[in-house]
Amino acid sequence: CGAKPTTNWGQTPINVVLDTNILLDLALFADPRCSELWADLKQGRLRWLSTAEMREEFTRVLDYEHLARIRNRRGVTVTSLLDWFDHHAQICAVASRAPYVCKDPDDQKFIDLAVAHQATLYSKDKYVLALKNRLARLGIVVVSLN
Repeated sequence: CGAKPTTNWGQTPINVVLDTNILLDLALFADPRCSELWADLKQGRLRWLSTAEMREEFTRVLDYEHLARIRNRRGVTVTSLLDWFDHHAQICAVASRAPYVCKDPDDQKFIDLAVAHQATLYSKDKYVLALKNRLARLGIVVVSLN
């Protein structure tokens, strides 16, 4: 991953990885529990790392029927949400397998990227959260906004 410019007066932003549920909370639901995270991303204090595979998952999830109804009610399009993603995410190469394996293979990519870049991992997934103590041994902080 190449570094994006930072706007926080020369300080190096903290790398973060955001799972798909956190992205939905930020972009679609505007969950107030994400307000500080959103402010830090916008101000450049955090650098959101992602992969093409994570973007594809986000795209796929946005078409789930219940989320499509919410999008329609709010007047939000898939295109606008993907533009938001592309504007804020820094796309990285797929990371090597981390030493700890998640019970849900769909969530492994978030763990792998966080470990590869020593990034804070934001997740609401129970299987990711179950690895919180093990990932801490690798210096990875796992944050849940539940």
